[in-house]
Amino acid sequence: MATMTFSSLTQDIKDWMENDGTEFSNETSGFISLAEQRIARDVDPYAFHESANSSFNVGDRFVSKPVDAKIIFHFLLIDSDSKRVFLEKRTDEYIYDYWPNSSSTGTPKYWANYTDTAILVAPTPSAALNIEMTYSRRIAELSSSNTTNWLTENAQDFYKKQRGLCYLYTAIQRIS
Repeated sequence: MATMTFSSLTQDIKDWMENDGTEFSNETSGFISLAEQRIARDVDPYAFHESANSSFNVGDRFVSKPVDAKIIFHFLLIDSDSKRVFLEKRTDEYIYDYWPNSSSTGTPKYWANYTDTAILVAPTPSAALNIEMTYSRRIAELSSSNTTNWLTENAQDFYKKQRGLCYLYTAIQRIS
């Protein structure tokens, strides 16, 4: 079976909806994008699990997330004996209560999602220890310049089965 592409999926949508109109054709990439967002919320295959390595910056209580991170599962530091130490996940309120003075430093014990791009840790790092994050990455969105992704290459039937059609129909109804 040939790999599904953005172009072939766009044509399939037009065929399913029996609509070749210009206005409808102009919205098909929006339908696909909305469907992919819903798929990303509902489906989390292990194929999207990744790990990334970095290090703490001394005196900086924020750590950048990987750019493709959707959900962080584990956040750990590698101590001076090369032992992995898992940090406990907490809320940012807890961290601010626990470690209110960010200029005080120590070995981090806790982490919290702070923004889409940053993690907050406490205590504020006193050493540039190595860190490792395990996370679920976002699905690469289809477009005219990115014509395939993991779903089109490995699970294209998902788009064509009832559940995939449901996602596309829901997306079409939102825009219509």
